[in-house]
Amino acid sequence: MCSRPGRYKKERPHEQASSGTQINIQFNFRRKRGICKEMKTVKVTTDNKISVIDVNFNDFRSIQRAIGGHFETVHAQLMADYFHDPSVIMLVDEEGIIKGLPQNLVGSALYGTATHGIPLVGDLIFGIAAGEDIVGITDPEALKDRLLHTFIGLQEEWKMADNKIYVDADEFERLCRVDGRMDALISYLEMNKPDYITRPIMAIIGMEIPPEE
Repeated sequence: MCSRPGRYKKERPHEQASSGTQINIQFNFRRKRGICKEMKTVKVTTDNKISVIDVNFNDFRSIQRAIGGHFETVHAQLMADYFHDPSVIMLVDEEGIIKGLPQNLVGSALYGTATHGIPLVGDLIFGIAAGEDIVGITDPEALKDRLLHTFIGLQEEWKMADNKIYVDADEFERLCRVDGRMDALISYLEMNKPDYITRPIMAIIGMEIPPEE
């Protein structure tokens, strides 16, 4: 099992917003021992970047690294309705407001800030409340795509694995054609004397420009 909400958990009484949205916040997580490998989850930053990351939910330090500080979980009825799953939670920096962190627009929207006025701040990750445990998202890519289609302005954060970008066969073929054309262009520029037309091209593609005679 993975990270547990601790030896004790403190819950605020259910707050009833004007629209009837029920808000339930859980605080103060302490890790209990268990067996868990790193799991995939979705992270949303305050600058509207979304990505799938690895988090060891059995290690509170791994969660802290993902969000940048001590964490608490947040759940609202609006989230349960949106995901069609009441077990989906958000993990956020519990000291975010004290630190003066910027608002997380996606998290605030799911939290119902427009109704009750309480914002979520700082980066967040999603998790699944499984009894007393917290585990990763079963299908993080699907959750990420759902959020991307819902929230205008949310952008996928691209990261290279092992300093490589993996592409499909069609994209590889296209890149090979582009690379071949670039080689031909460089060869042409090297074989001919630079002039007022070719000098800007050489500068754009990073070629060394010989001094004018």
